[in-house]
Order: sequence, then structure tokens, then C-alpha cells
Amino acid sequence: MMVQSLRLHRRLPQGCLALGLSCFLVGASAHASDLSAKADEIANLRAEVARMAEEVSTREEAHRMRLRSLETQRADLELQIRRAEAQTGALTDALATLAEETEAPIDDALLQAKLVASAPALRETMLAGLPFRVDERLADFDDLVAQIKSGKVTPGQGAARLWAWVEDERRLSRENGVDRQTITLDGREVMVEVARLGMVALFYRTPTGQVGRAVKTEGDWTWSPMDDRDHRSQVNELFSALTRGVRTGWFELPGDWMEAS
Repeated sequence: MMVQSLRLHRRLPQGCLALGLSCFLVGASAHASDLSAKADEIANLRAEVARMAEEVSTREEAHRMRLRSLETQRADLELQIRRAEAQTGALTDALATLAEETEAPIDDALLQAKLVASAPALRETMLAGLPFRVDERLADFDDLVAQIKSGKVTPGQGAARLWAWVEDERRLSRENGVDRQTITLDGREVMVEVARLGMVALFYRTPTGQVGRAVKTEGDWTWSPMDDRDHRSQVNELFSALTRGVRTGWFELPGDWMEAS
């Protein structure tokens, strides 16, 4: 009995040591696992920060591109406005001349000659402006001038009608609206809807839903289709607003809707 008891006591320290070592290893393993989880969390946070930084950088670049696009559009718009103002100025000068000539004592032959002499400059304002129903407007104007030349209308009547024609042309530069006209697309004559912003911009929409705009290249006007989905949506919204009778307001239009300056 004494011997067995002694052996048992001798074994106890070894068992306690093994138990303590086991607890230490379990604790160390748990601590290592916790450190690994925190390392993974920090790595994920760093990845998230990097992703957010890249997203901010992308948005900043998109914002800079948007500002550059708006600045280009603003510059082109100012150019078109100056051209429209020049056209309006020419018409205003023509009105002033007509007023001066019709108010002053003048014989019919001289008034007729002056009216006919003013026709080329007035005709040029139509050719230089937007291609909005130009053939019809030119035909009406040429018919009026022909009647003045032939004496079918008196010089006084001719002056009054020419005055009304100039006023109609000036009105086009002040108003926005939707109309219909025939244009040439891919070599074919097509009847389309047109949305006109004064005499600054002109958009079209075909019966099949294709949209585009009038573009001036090398002194001549062409009809350029729009393929971008967002651009088509913006132009369709413009048509919708003008059709509803909205004549003023804020319209977002394609960044390249103006001709290149």
C-alpha cells in the first residue's frame, strides 16, 4: 500500500504538467485563430478602401468629362446663338429699311426697285439658317418677289407683304415647336417630325422611331442619325415636352448636339 501510494503521488506532477501544457496549446491555438480572423478582416477592409478609392476616382473622372462636355456644348451653343442673332439682326435691319422707305415720300417705281434689290440679302438669311422647311419658305418668298417685279401687287402692297414675311422669319427665331417636313435620309425623301429650338437647333424623328439632328458641314446641312440610346431618349423627351405644349424649361440634350465649332 505504501509503495502504490508513493507511485501515485509521483505520477501526479507529470499529469498536471501534461494538463497545463494541453491548456496552453489550446489557448495558443485559439489566440492564433483570433489573429488570423483579424488579419482577414483587415485585409478585407483594405480591399474595400481600395475599391471605394477607385470608385471615387472613377466618379471624379466622369465628373471632369461631364464638365468638359458641358463646356464644349456651351461654347458651341454660344456660336449658334451668335449666328442666329446675326440672322435676326439682318432681318431687323431689313425691317428698319422697309419702314424708312415706306414712310418717306417715294414714287412707286423707286419703291419697287428697292424692294427687289433687298430680296437677295433676305433670301440669303434663309439659306444660312437651319434647314427648317426651307423649300417651302423659299418658294413663298420667290413668289412674292416675282409678283412685286411683275407688278401683280402694287409696291405698297409688296412692301407690306415683305414686312409680314420678315416678321414671320423673326418669329421662327423666338419660338420652339414641333412640326413636320420632308428630309433626305439615305437617299430617300422621308416625312418626319421635327423639333425646332428657335433657329439654333433642329432634331428629327422618323415614323419608325429613328432620331437625329441637322448638322452643318462645309457650308451645307446634312441630317445625322443618333445611335446612342441615352441620346435618343433625351431627344424623344424633347419631342414629348414640345408636343405637350411645353415651350420653355430645362431640357437635357446630347453633349454633341451642336455642330463642331
